[in-house]
Amino acid sequence: MMFVLTETWPVTSSVEVGKETIKLAGRALPSHMKMLGPFVVLGGDGVKTYTIFEVEQGSADESYSEMMRRLSGLFRIPGYKATIEVAISTIEALPLAGL
Repeated sequence: MMFVLTETWPVTSSVEVGKETIKLAGRALPSHMKMLGPFVVLGGDGVKTYTIFEVEQGSADESYSEMMRRLSGLFRIPGYKATIEVAISTIEALPLAGL
């Protein structure tokens, strides 16, 4: 299972986001989580990042909680927004279609 984290913020908040990100870089992820990214996109509305977290089976709740702890310091920054989506592989989705 994967969590796809999308973050956005206005360019004017980039310094504050950068400072908080540096703090997070020093904190290792739990062994049941692997991170790919973040990937940064600059557009008309500001900055957007995509980060994919691969989580081991059975650790979704703990992984989600860890992500929320890591994001908590960013939510106070003006204009910062985050969305976490759950993504599963095609193989994992087949039983949902009755296959």
